[in-house]
Amino acid sequence: MDIKKSKLLLLIAIGLQCVTTQAAKLEDCQTEECKGYFQQYMKKATTKATRASDRYKGYSQATAMVAEFYYHGYGVEKNKLEALKYFKLADKNGITSAKYKLGLIYLGDNELKDVKSAISYLKKAAHTNYLDANAILGRIYLTSEYGVKDIETADYYLSRAYDNKSSDMLTVLSYILNTYQDNFEDSFPTLSKAYNNYPLEIRDGAIVWPARNSNENIAKTDTTLASIFELQLASSVDATRGDLKYGFPSTRSDLGNNPFN
Repeated sequence: MDIKKSKLLLLIAIGLQCVTTQAAKLEDCQTEECKGYFQQYMKKATTKATRASDRYKGYSQATAMVAEFYYHGYGVEKNKLEALKYFKLADKNGITSAKYKLGLIYLGDNELKDVKSAISYLKKAAHTNYLDANAILGRIYLTSEYGVKDIETADYYLSRAYDNKSSDMLTVLSYILNTYQDNFEDSFPTLSKAYNNYPLEIRDGAIVWPARNSNENIAKTDTTLASIFELQLASSVDATRGDLKYGFPSTRSDLGNNPFN
Protein backbone atom coordinates (compact mmCIF):
# COMPACT_ATOMS: atom_id res chain seq x y z
CA MET A 1 0.00 0.00 0.00
CA ASP A 2 1.43 3.40 -0.91
CA ILE A 3 2.04 6.28 1.50
CA LYS A 4 -1.05 8.23 0.38
CA LYS A 5 -3.39 5.34 1.10
CA SER A 6 -1.65 4.58 4.41
CA LYS A 7 -2.15 8.21 5.44
CA LEU A 8 -5.81 8.07 4.47
CA LEU A 9 -6.38 4.90 6.52
CA LEU A 10 -4.74 6.58 9.51
CA LEU A 11 -7.01 9.60 9.11
CA ILE A 12 -10.05 7.37 8.90
CA ALA A 13 -9.03 5.33 11.96
CA ILE A 14 -8.67 8.53 13.98
CA GLY A 15 -11.95 9.89 12.64
CA LEU A 16 -13.93 6.77 13.47
CA GLN A 17 -12.86 7.08 17.09
CA CYS A 18 -14.20 10.64 17.20
CA VAL A 19 -17.56 10.13 15.51
CA THR A 20 -20.61 10.64 17.73
CA THR A 21 -24.16 11.28 16.64
CA GLN A 22 -26.92 13.07 18.47
CA ALA A 23 -30.27 13.31 16.72
CA ALA A 24 -33.90 13.53 17.61
CA LYS A 25 -35.51 10.13 17.24
CA LEU A 26 -39.12 9.03 17.10
CA GLU A 27 -39.93 6.12 19.38
CA ASP A 28 -43.02 4.29 20.51
CA CYS A 29 -44.93 6.80 22.63
CA GLN A 30 -48.55 6.74 23.81
CA THR A 31 -48.58 9.74 26.16
CA GLU A 32 -51.25 12.40 25.74
CA GLU A 33 -48.60 14.77 24.38
CA CYS A 34 -47.54 12.28 21.69
CA LYS A 35 -51.15 11.55 20.77
CA GLY A 36 -51.79 15.28 20.57
CA TYR A 37 -48.99 15.79 18.05
CA PHE A 38 -50.22 12.85 15.97
CA GLN A 39 -53.74 14.32 15.87
CA GLN A 40 -52.44 17.75 14.87
CA TYR A 41 -50.37 16.34 12.02
CA MET A 42 -53.20 14.08 10.88
CA LYS A 43 -55.60 17.03 10.83
CA LYS A 44 -53.16 19.04 8.74
CA ALA A 45 -52.45 16.10 6.43
CA THR A 46 -56.15 15.45 5.75
CA THR A 47 -57.28 19.06 5.44
CA LYS A 48 -58.46 19.68 1.90
CA ALA A 49 -56.26 22.24 0.20
CA THR A 50 -58.15 25.22 -1.17
CA ARG A 51 -55.38 26.13 -3.58
CA ALA A 52 -53.02 23.99 -5.62
CA SER A 53 -50.04 25.73 -4.03
CA ASP A 54 -51.17 24.77 -0.53
CA ARG A 55 -49.66 21.32 -0.80
CA TYR A 56 -46.28 23.04 -0.87
CA LYS A 57 -47.06 24.85 2.39
CA GLY A 58 -47.12 21.99 4.84
CA TYR A 59 -49.88 19.58 3.84
CA SER A 60 -47.60 17.14 2.07
CA GLN A 61 -44.97 17.47 4.77
CA ALA A 62 -47.61 16.66 7.38
CA THR A 63 -48.49 13.53 5.41
CA ALA A 64 -44.86 12.40 5.62
CA MET A 65 -44.85 13.01 9.37
CA VAL A 66 -48.04 11.01 9.81
CA ALA A 67 -46.23 8.16 8.07
CA GLU A 68 -43.34 8.53 10.55
CA PHE A 69 -45.76 8.39 13.47
CA TYR A 70 -47.42 5.22 12.16
CA TYR A 71 -44.10 3.54 11.50
CA HIS A 72 -42.75 4.18 14.99
CA GLY A 73 -46.00 4.08 16.94
CA TYR A 74 -45.70 7.69 18.05
CA GLY A 75 -49.07 8.86 19.35
CA VAL A 76 -50.82 6.08 17.48
CA GLU A 77 -50.71 2.29 17.33
CA LYS A 78 -47.76 1.17 15.21
CA ASN A 79 -48.92 0.20 11.71
CA LYS A 80 -46.32 -0.28 9.00
CA LEU A 81 -48.84 -0.65 6.20
CA GLU A 82 -50.44 2.67 7.11
CA ALA A 83 -46.95 4.16 7.25
CA LEU A 84 -46.25 2.98 3.70
CA LYS A 85 -49.59 4.39 2.55
CA TYR A 86 -48.81 7.87 3.87
CA PHE A 87 -45.18 7.81 2.77
CA LYS A 88 -46.35 7.00 -0.76
CA LEU A 89 -48.89 9.82 -0.65
CA ALA A 90 -46.13 12.19 0.42
CA ASP A 91 -43.86 10.85 -2.32
CA LYS A 92 -46.60 11.46 -4.87
CA ASN A 93 -46.74 15.08 -3.76
CA GLY A 94 -43.00 15.53 -4.18
CA ILE A 95 -41.65 15.02 -0.66
CA THR A 96 -38.03 13.95 -1.07
CA SER A 97 -37.78 12.65 2.49
CA ALA A 98 -40.64 10.22 1.76
CA LYS A 99 -38.72 8.71 -1.15
CA TYR A 100 -35.71 8.33 1.11
CA LYS A 101 -37.66 6.74 3.97
CA LEU A 102 -39.44 4.34 1.60
CA GLY A 103 -36.05 3.28 0.32
CA LEU A 104 -34.78 2.64 3.84
CA ILE A 105 -37.87 0.71 4.87
CA TYR A 106 -37.83 -1.53 1.81
CA LEU A 107 -34.11 -2.11 2.31
CA GLY A 108 -33.89 -2.70 6.04
CA ASP A 109 -37.29 -3.83 7.31
CA ASN A 110 -37.31 -7.62 7.21
CA GLU A 111 -41.10 -7.76 7.03
CA LEU A 112 -41.31 -5.41 4.03
CA LYS A 113 -37.96 -6.01 2.36
CA ASP A 114 -37.92 -5.32 -1.38
CA VAL A 115 -34.44 -4.46 -2.64
CA LYS A 116 -35.62 -3.48 -6.12
CA SER A 117 -38.13 -0.97 -4.73
CA ALA A 118 -35.58 0.26 -2.18
CA ILE A 119 -33.06 1.06 -4.89
CA SER A 120 -35.70 2.79 -7.00
CA TYR A 121 -36.77 5.13 -4.18
CA LEU A 122 -33.21 5.79 -3.02
CA LYS A 123 -32.15 6.75 -6.54
CA LYS A 124 -34.90 9.36 -6.61
CA ALA A 125 -33.66 10.77 -3.31
CA ALA A 126 -30.03 10.60 -4.41
CA HIS A 127 -30.85 12.58 -7.54
CA THR A 128 -31.24 15.65 -5.30
CA ASN A 129 -28.36 14.60 -3.00
CA TYR A 130 -30.80 14.05 -0.14
CA LEU A 131 -29.06 13.19 3.14
CA ASP A 132 -26.95 10.02 2.72
CA ALA A 133 -28.95 8.41 -0.11
CA ASN A 134 -25.88 8.36 -2.35
CA ALA A 135 -23.79 6.67 0.33
CA ILE A 136 -26.43 4.00 0.94
CA LEU A 137 -26.69 3.24 -2.78
CA GLY A 138 -22.92 3.05 -2.97
CA ARG A 139 -22.91 0.54 -0.12
CA ILE A 140 -25.66 -1.52 -1.76
CA TYR A 141 -23.64 -1.84 -4.97
CA LEU A 142 -20.30 -2.29 -3.19
CA THR A 143 -20.84 -5.86 -1.96
CA SER A 144 -22.84 -8.91 -3.05
CA GLU A 145 -25.11 -8.80 0.01
CA TYR A 146 -28.09 -7.39 -1.89
CA GLY A 147 -27.44 -9.33 -5.10
CA VAL A 148 -26.64 -6.26 -7.21
CA LYS A 149 -22.88 -5.85 -6.78
CA ASP A 150 -21.54 -3.41 -9.35
CA ILE A 151 -18.26 -1.66 -8.53
CA GLU A 152 -18.60 0.89 -11.32
CA THR A 153 -22.03 1.96 -10.03
CA ALA A 154 -20.75 1.92 -6.44
CA ASP A 155 -17.91 4.22 -7.48
CA TYR A 156 -20.40 6.67 -9.00
CA TYR A 157 -22.62 6.93 -5.93
CA LEU A 158 -19.79 6.88 -3.41
CA SER A 159 -18.01 9.72 -5.20
CA ARG A 160 -21.23 11.76 -4.98
CA ALA A 161 -21.48 10.86 -1.29
CA TYR A 162 -17.91 11.99 -0.71
CA ASP A 163 -18.53 15.26 -2.54
CA ASN A 164 -21.56 15.77 -0.28
CA LYS A 165 -19.54 14.95 2.85
CA SER A 166 -21.64 11.98 3.90
CA SER A 167 -20.73 10.89 7.42
CA ASP A 168 -20.78 7.25 6.26
CA MET A 169 -17.77 7.80 4.04
CA LEU A 170 -15.23 7.27 6.83
CA THR A 171 -16.47 3.73 7.35
CA VAL A 172 -16.92 3.01 3.65
CA LEU A 173 -13.47 4.32 2.70
CA SER A 174 -11.88 2.20 5.41
CA TYR A 175 -13.59 -0.90 4.03
CA ILE A 176 -12.66 -0.10 0.42
CA LEU A 177 -9.02 0.68 1.16
CA ASN A 178 -8.61 -2.54 3.10
CA THR A 179 -10.39 -4.61 0.46
CA TYR A 180 -8.89 -2.99 -2.62
CA GLN A 181 -5.42 -2.23 -1.28
CA ASP A 182 -3.60 -2.74 -4.57
CA ASN A 183 -6.07 -1.27 -7.05
CA PHE A 184 -8.12 1.40 -5.29
CA GLU A 185 -7.48 4.05 -7.95
CA ASP A 186 -8.25 1.64 -10.81
CA SER A 187 -11.38 0.17 -9.23
CA PHE A 188 -12.77 3.47 -7.93
CA PRO A 189 -11.44 6.17 -10.27
CA THR A 190 -14.21 8.68 -9.59
CA LEU A 191 -14.07 8.29 -5.81
CA SER A 192 -10.27 8.42 -5.91
CA LYS A 193 -10.43 11.65 -7.89
CA ALA A 194 -12.93 13.15 -5.43
CA TYR A 195 -10.63 12.32 -2.54
CA ASN A 196 -7.54 13.68 -4.28
CA ASN A 197 -9.38 16.92 -5.00
CA TYR A 198 -10.52 17.33 -1.38
CA PRO A 199 -8.47 15.05 0.92
CA LEU A 200 -9.57 14.59 4.51
CA GLU A 201 -7.70 16.62 7.11
CA ILE A 202 -6.88 16.54 10.80
CA ARG A 203 -7.60 19.84 12.50
CA ASP A 204 -7.35 20.44 16.25
CA GLY A 205 -7.01 16.72 16.85
CA ALA A 206 -10.17 15.78 14.93
CA ILE A 207 -10.79 14.54 11.41
CA VAL A 208 -12.61 17.09 9.28
CA TRP A 209 -13.77 17.56 5.75
CA PRO A 210 -11.71 20.10 3.84
CA ALA A 211 -13.30 23.54 3.61
CA ARG A 212 -14.40 24.29 0.06
CA ASN A 213 -14.24 28.03 0.77
CA SER A 214 -13.35 30.36 3.61
CA ASN A 215 -16.99 31.04 4.48
CA GLU A 216 -18.02 27.41 4.88
CA ASN A 217 -19.44 26.52 8.27
CA ILE A 218 -21.87 24.14 9.91
CA ALA A 219 -25.22 25.50 11.06
CA LYS A 220 -26.41 24.34 14.47
CA THR A 221 -30.09 23.90 15.20
CA ASP A 222 -32.20 22.84 18.15
CA THR A 223 -33.35 19.31 17.30
CA THR A 224 -35.57 18.35 20.21
CA LEU A 225 -38.77 16.67 19.06
CA ALA A 226 -40.97 19.35 20.57
CA SER A 227 -39.11 22.17 18.80
CA ILE A 228 -39.28 20.31 15.49
CA PHE A 229 -43.01 19.63 15.74
CA GLU A 230 -43.90 23.13 16.82
CA LEU A 231 -41.83 24.67 14.03
CA GLN A 232 -43.33 22.44 11.36
CA LEU A 233 -46.90 22.86 12.56
CA ALA A 234 -46.62 26.62 12.91
CA SER A 235 -44.88 27.42 9.66
CA SER A 236 -44.99 26.64 5.96
CA VAL A 237 -42.19 24.30 4.96
CA ASP A 238 -40.54 23.55 1.69
CA ALA A 239 -42.34 20.32 0.96
CA THR A 240 -40.16 19.47 -2.02
CA ARG A 241 -37.27 18.85 0.41
CA GLY A 242 -39.33 17.41 3.23
CA ASP A 243 -37.50 17.09 6.54
CA LEU A 244 -34.07 17.92 5.15
CA LYS A 245 -33.00 19.70 8.31
CA TYR A 246 -34.97 17.62 10.74
CA GLY A 247 -34.68 14.02 9.59
CA PHE A 248 -35.42 11.07 11.87
CA PRO A 249 -32.77 8.44 11.19
CA SER A 250 -34.48 5.78 13.25
CA THR A 251 -36.22 4.41 10.14
CA ARG A 252 -32.71 3.41 9.15
CA SER A 253 -32.21 1.15 12.13
CA ASP A 254 -30.96 -1.82 10.14
CA LEU A 255 -29.47 -1.93 6.67
CA GLY A 256 -28.44 -5.53 6.96
CA ASN A 257 -25.15 -7.14 7.95
CA ASN A 258 -22.88 -4.92 5.91
CA PRO A 259 -19.19 -5.61 6.57
CA PHE A 260 -18.69 -1.92 7.34
CA ASN A 261 -21.58 -1.42 9.76
